[in-house]
This record gives sequence, C-alpha cells and structure tokens, in this order.
Amino acid sequence: MRHFLMSLMGATLIGLASQSASAQEIQIRYSDDVLEEFSETYGDREKEVLEKALRERLIKTIEKDGLNISRIDLLIEDISPNHPTFEQVSNTPGLDQFRSVSIGGAKLIGTSYDLNGEIITESESRLFSSSIRDARHGSTWSDAKRAFTAFSRRLSKDVRAS
Repeated sequence: MRHFLMSLMGATLIGLASQSASAQEIQIRYSDDVLEEFSETYGDREKEVLEKALRERLIKTIEKDGLNISRIDLLIEDISPNHPTFEQVSNTPGLDQFRSVSIGGAKLIGTSYDLNGEIITESESRLFSSSIRDARHGSTWSDAKRAFTAFSRRLSKDVRAS
C-alpha cells in the first residue's frame, strides 16, 4: 500500500511539473497580408500546422534553457512555403506538390512577459532560404519551421541578455 501511495504521489508530481512546464501562454497573430494569403492561397488549415510547430519549438527552447517566461505574444509578419499547400494543389490543376518548389521562410516578431506581466524583451527574426536548391528536399513548410527554430533561439538569447 505504501509503495502504491508513493507511486501515486510521484505520478502526480510529474503531472504537475509537466503541466507547469507547458503552462506558458503563447498568442499567435498574423499580419493582415499573411491572413489574406492564407485565406486566398494557402488555405486556413495550414495555420494549425504552423501554430503547432511554432508552439512546440518555443516550449522546447523555454524548457531547455530554463527561461522564466509567462507569456509570449507573436506576430507572423511574413511566411512562405517551399512547396504548394494542399489548398493550392486543389485549386490549381497541374500543379505538382512535390516538384514545384519555391524559396520559403518566415519573419516573426514577439514580445515576452514575466510572471508580473512586465515585458522582458522584444525579439525579431527573419529567415528565408537564399537558394531554391535548399527547398527541393524539404516539406511544404520546412524553411518556415527553420525560421521558427531561429526565432526561438533569438528569443532565448534576448531573454537571457535582459
């Protein structure tokens, strides 16, 4: 019985620790131009994929670097895929999702806040491929996801420097 209670307490503590580690509030907004691009070209379902990837990268960086951030407000100012999205392929007969490539990437601007709601720092990162050759073998949003990683690192560096 004692062993059971200790296991139960341990599981509860692990659950609480993981809950607080991912308790950071991450608000993601889009510039008007980007919203229009999703609505008219990329398809709104792509935003879910990108938001999930961005949140995962930010939380991973925050936890790995032990940052004390309560909230992050992000603006995706610009974003481009490396390959056509499902929506683009559906709307454009003859468009090849795998052979059609373009220079992708993203520009992000973010503000991080401490537990008191005070601004810790403002961060900005822009990363787009410099060559079409880089885009051939990646996924639809591979350069944008690399930009998310670069932004996460920039944010961490800015927070540690403040």
